[in-house]
Amino acid sequence: NEILFFRHQHPDATEYLIMDDSMLPFYLPGDYVCGIKRRAEQIETVLKKSCILELEAGKKIVRRIEEGSHPQRYNLHCSNPQHPQILHDVMLLSAAPIIWHRKKECFETERREIHEKHQK
Repeated sequence: NEILFFRHQHPDATEYLIMDDSMLPFYLPGDYVCGIKRRAEQIETVLKKSCILELEAGKKIVRRIEEGSHPQRYNLHCSNPQHPQILHDVMLLSAAPIIWHRKKECFETERREIHEKHQK
């Protein structure tokens, strides 16, 4: 499986299943994304990128990250204009720029092929 291979190749990898439409048109519900975590000062290197973000409470979300009004605080943006809210001055545990993206349809096709193979 591609996600397992990605994790094996990158010990600091993280993955996320897109659950809502907040990042349309780039990421659809059911899509999988992966990235490699950046922490502390390294987060500054991924500003203006869509990232898998780990919040203080351990919750993960996908948002575009921008500089906040305080050091090591960030503003988090949706890409979908129907979701105009911005989370302001959020402290992050990690930010992983998305470098791997698979559409929901890819996984549905893979599941169907595995199912058909086992039916024979």
